Amino acid sequence: MKTNILDTSISGHTNLLCLLGHPVEHSISPRMHTIAANHLGLDYAYLAFDITEEQLPTAVHALRLFGCRGWNLTMPLKRTIIPLLDELSEASALAGSVNTVVNDRGRLIGHTTDGIGFIRALEDRGCSVKGTKMTILGAGGVATPMIAQAAMDGVREISVFKRKNATFAETESFAHKITQQTSCRVTVYDMADDAALLLDHGGHAGACHVNWSPKVDVQPPVDHFAGLLVERNRALADARLVAAGEAEEEVEAAEALKSERGGGLRVLPAADV
Repeated sequence: MKTNILDTSISGHTNLLCLLGHPVEHSISPRMHTIAANHLGLDYAYLAFDITEEQLPTAVHALRLFGCRGWNLTMPLKRTIIPLLDELSEASALAGSVNTVVNDRGRLIGHTTDGIGFIRALEDRGCSVKGTKMTILGAGGVATPMIAQAAMDGVREISVFKRKNATFAETESFAHKITQQTSCRVTVYDMADDAALLLDHGGHAGACHVNWSPKVDVQPPVDHFAGLLVERNRALADARLVAAGEAEEEVEAAEALKSERGGGLRVLPAADV
């Protein structure tokens, strides 16, 4: 629905918030955050800008010059932004990922809310993570902040199942970093290792399907794993980027699976940043 410009409250005092990424045309963030700002009585307008990695330094310089109060980042900019910032939060430094930048009077501070949102979504549904074991299926862009936050919040052990491709060694290095800097042990397995996957379904928080896009060549065996979780009354959290309609369909499918198998299954579909 189009908005009549005469009905808006944009003025010369309105400040800018925005999303940077490539692509961003699919994003619901501008509408969602603009509505939220209006509801809270904040004088902000939120826009989305299609920015490549090569264009990012110029974009950040411009946003700082304009006095933009802050911005979000989506793929593929969550790591590229780091050298351009003045400071990182503890979670961002541990994860090596930034999805939110706050401009504090010209000082740019990087944060990541991916992991915070994930843990909060679990706990809002009665899944306390402290002292538990977690299994991650896939290691897309949102996986590292989720793993870092889980480790910071007291998860004792995390198993990551990932396709053995060009970034497998990088994921192993990240897992070693988390293990060394927190009290959580993180181990990376080949997604094709069926034996390890079948032995690894005892976690309280269950499985997190965290591919950034559903359109990948090989999907983790989520359906089979979901069945194991249902039998053991575990939780399944799906953190893929999916459209609202797809998320609703997956929740309905999970409910059907719960009815068929018995036991409890919680599905937490992800929202766009």
